[in-house]
Amino acid sequence: MRKFITSESVTEGHPDKVCDQISDAILDECLKQDPNARVAAECITTTGLVLVVGELTTEAYVPIEDVVRDTIKEIGYIDNDLGFDYENVAVLTSINSQSPDIAQGVDKASEYDQSHDDYDKIGAGDQGMVFGYADDETEVYLPMSVKLAQDLAKRLAKVRKEKILDYLRPDGKSLVTVEYDDDILVRIDSIVISTQHKDKIPMEKIREDIIEHVIKAVVPNELIDDKTKIFVNPTGKFVIGGPKGDSGLTGRKIIVDSYGGYSKAGGGAFSGKDPGTPGSLLCSDNIFSRGVRGLIVDTARKRGRQPVHGGRLRPAHRGAELQRTPRGMGAGLTAPGGGNARGTGEINKKETAA
Repeated sequence: MRKFITSESVTEGHPDKVCDQISDAILDECLKQDPNARVAAECITTTGLVLVVGELTTEAYVPIEDVVRDTIKEIGYIDNDLGFDYENVAVLTSINSQSPDIAQGVDKASEYDQSHDDYDKIGAGDQGMVFGYADDETEVYLPMSVKLAQDLAKRLAKVRKEKILDYLRPDGKSLVTVEYDDDILVRIDSIVISTQHKDKIPMEKIREDIIEHVIKAVVPNELIDDKTKIFVNPTGKFVIGGPKGDSGLTGRKIIVDSYGGYSKAGGGAFSGKDPGTPGSLLCSDNIFSRGVRGLIVDTARKRGRQPVHGGRLRPAHRGAELQRTPRGMGAGLTAPGGGNARGTGEINKKETAA
């Protein structure tokens, strides 16, 4: 049976990703100085404005305005004609300390009173759901469409920052649709790239440059055929972008950050949260998550699920799940009442997104 699955990604200059990176930069600065910091930093942005809100309980001193401006500068919003730049943006903050009602669930989980096991001592400040997914189709244990969409977005940033395409601007998106035949990857059906650019650049030049310097540099040639559709800025010019074109919000790209629609999503944001908050460790593109995905794939093989042609893992029965992750992997997920629960991992559950 043939089916098509689509995944998207966004560049670092996308408004929502700007907010994610600001939230994470604040978190990083807190944890750098105080490993026990309690952080829930969220951000909203629009034309000429960044608003940082949330709760911080930490011994660290974090110059939030400087962190915000440095993050925006690193992304590439450095020209005031973009309607949003690191020097002229207004930065507002509304930060409170973590609620003691939340803190009590993190300081000591109720399970510790019965088990006296150190792994059970640290609880969670809230309930939540986190799903883990693994797939041996690529070396990062993610499905091909997810990996290609993410790699295309990264490549857009690279050719812009290295001035290979010096007319590009920070905002952009990618979308990849792949075709499977009986769970075997056979081809790429379509690729969509939308990229912000300077004014008065011919659309044909943008298309040629994106195909040559972005798509060809990322997408395996053997997956493209004469029926593969390639769309570059399909709606026309894309001069107004970033927070001037759309408002941004922390946590609004959790499918981009996880499994690209292949697996379920718990709903909580990944950015700006310390490890005592649901989902903070399990975004798709970090070393911890990659290690967990590798563990899931290896365990699946040991349980008799053999790879088929194209690198797919074919489960013994659909919807197979690994019910627990080993202690020491850090997958202490949250349960109601400040408790502690173990994670689950899904194996090749692609049909849920078909």
